[in-house]
Amino acid sequence: MPILGNMPDPEVPYWDKREYRSLQGEKAVYEFLTRYGAKPAVSFKEIEKVLERFNAIRETGRNSPNKFNLLEDTIKAWINDGKLKPTKTDQKEGLVELMKINLKDAESGAYSERQANSNREKFLGGLVGQEEKYPGVCLPRSIICKPV
Repeated sequence: MPILGNMPDPEVPYWDKREYRSLQGEKAVYEFLTRYGAKPAVSFKEIEKVLERFNAIRETGRNSPNKFNLLEDTIKAWINDGKLKPTKTDQKEGLVELMKINLKDAESGAYSERQANSNREKFLGGLVGQEEKYPGVCLPRSIICKPV
């Protein structure tokens, strides 16, 4: 287990790479969801290929066309192949309808960098200086973890 996010650990190669840490977290979420009842439409091996490319793209806030395009193209391909059937249920009428996926639509409930930064500070900000208690976690405002 790595000691800190940017410190190498001989037991965990590549832990000093942001995209590797991201992939490990994404894999843990997939395994948790599938362990507790979610039936995966796509195997993690397929998702992993996309996530490796996604995580390696440098973010530029809301102007991340390469990230958005990669995800949208992948999702559309999986829909066309019949692997994904994105639907939502109308709570009032109980109807199921197909969802349109548009990651670039700011009104679609998409990822908000501003909200993510606010949440990170809100939920993790009080832990700064306690990095040794949270191995592998880069806390906000930490002087130990370096931005990449």
